[in-house]
Amino acid sequence: MAYAVAAVMGITIAATASPSVAAEYVAFADPLVNSFDPFDMTLRSASGAAGPEMLTRRLLDERLELRTLTPSTSSADLGPIVRSATVERGDTMIDLLVRNGVAQDDAYALVSSMRKVFNPRSLKVGQEVSLTFPRRRADGNPGPLSTLDLPIDAERHVRVERSGIQTNFTAVEVRKELNRQLALASGEIRSSLYEAAAAANLPVSMVSELIKPFSYDVDFQRDIQPGDRFEVLYESMVDEGGRVIRTGAMLAATLVVGGRSLTLYRFDDDWFDPKGKSVRKALLQTPIEGARLTSGFGARRHPLLGYTKMHKGVDFGAPTGTPIMAAGEGVVEKAEWFSGYGRYVRIRHNGTYSTAYAHMSRINVKAGQKVKQGQVIGAVGTTGNSTGPHLHYEVLVNKVQVNPKSIKLPVGRTLAAAEMKKFRQTVAQVEKQVASLRSSSATLASSRSATPGRSTE
Repeated sequence: MAYAVAAVMGITIAATASPSVAAEYVAFADPLVNSFDPFDMTLRSASGAAGPEMLTRRLLDERLELRTLTPSTSSADLGPIVRSATVERGDTMIDLLVRNGVAQDDAYALVSSMRKVFNPRSLKVGQEVSLTFPRRRADGNPGPLSTLDLPIDAERHVRVERSGIQTNFTAVEVRKELNRQLALASGEIRSSLYEAAAAANLPVSMVSELIKPFSYDVDFQRDIQPGDRFEVLYESMVDEGGRVIRTGAMLAATLVVGGRSLTLYRFDDDWFDPKGKSVRKALLQTPIEGARLTSGFGARRHPLLGYTKMHKGVDFGAPTGTPIMAAGEGVVEKAEWFSGYGRYVRIRHNGTYSTAYAHMSRINVKAGQKVKQGQVIGAVGTTGNSTGPHLHYEVLVNKVQVNPKSIKLPVGRTLAAAEMKKFRQTVAQVEKQVASLRSSSATLASSRSATPGRSTE
C-alpha cells in the first residue's frame, strides 16, 4: 500500500520502509481518511524537499487534524448527494436540471440520451425527478451529476447514468416485474352496475370490459333492474409487495338479468357461451355506455314541432362528451353536418345493414374510413334540432329505418371440433378457479364474522 500511495504522489520510497511508516500507511485504509482528496493537500517543507517518511507523517497529521476539526463527520455523511426535483409549470427537462445544479452541457447531453427511451416533452407538472451527485471533496460540494431517475408510471421508470468521466450518458427504461393473480368480484345491482361494481371493489376499467361482451344480448339501459347480479373472474397484476398495479384480462363473467343467467368465457380472443357459440353479432344493442333510453322507435309528439311525427330511431340521454361507439364493423358513408340531425355519422356494415348517429358534439371519423365494432366515432352533443344532449341512433335495413329491437342479427362463429375440445378444457379450468376463489372468500367472511368486535366504550 505504501508504494501505491507513493505512486499517486510521485514519491520514491525505499524498499526498506520502517515499521512505523508501514503502520501509518495502513491507517489510510480508514474510509474517512480516504474520503479526502490527496491532490488537495499541499506537501511542502520550509527546508526544501522532505524524505518519504516525513511526507507520509505530515500527510497523515494534516488529515487527522481535519478529522479532529469536524468530529461529527462520519463516512455516511460523505456519501452521494440525492436531490428530489419537482417539475414546475413551464419547465423543460433542461430547465429543471440546470435549476438543480446540473451543468448546462451535462443537461443537454442527458436529455439527448433520454430521448431514446422517453420524450422529455411528456413531463407533467408535479412529477418528481431524483438526481444523484457524488461528493467531490470533504467540504460537501457535489461533483457532476451521476444518475437521474424519473418514474413514468406504476410499472416503469427511466434511469440515466453517466458513462465515464466525459459528458456522455446512457438511458434505459426499467420495468417493474409484476406477478399475475386471479381475482373474483361479485355483487348485487341495486341502483346501477357501476355502483354495484365499486361496492365489490371491481375496477372501473373492468366494468367496461364486462359490458362489452354482453352488449350483444343485453340492453344495459333498459334490461338491468334492481336485484340483478354479476360475477367476474379477472387477472390482477401485483408487484413484489402484493400491491395491485393494474388489472389484466377478464377471463369469465356471469350476469343474472331478470332471472335469466348468462355466462361467458374468454377463448381465442373472443367471447363464447357455455355451448361454444360466439356472442359476437353484427351490431351492438346500444352504441353508448351509461346512458338512459329517453325516446323509443315509433310515432310520438315531436318535442320541438309540437305535433305527432314518426320517430325513426331511439334516443339515449347522456352528458355532452359521452363517447359514442360504432355499433358494428363497417365503412363510414357520411360524417358531416346533416340538416336537423346536426353533426351526423352513417356507417354501412354490409349490403343490408347501416347505422346512423345524430346530434353529436364531435365527430372522430371521416367518410370512407373503415371502423371496427366498439370504436369511438364521436361524442354526445345537442347539435341540430335537439332540446338537450342525447344520441339519436338509427338502424337501417336496405336504407330504411327500422326498430333496432325488431331485427334478428347474424351471430359469430361456432367452434370446430378441435377448438371445442380446447374450449371445454378452458371452461373446466376456469370453473375450478372460480370455485376455489369462492371458497376462499367464504372462509375469510366466516373468519371475520367469528371475530369479536372491539368495544367502543
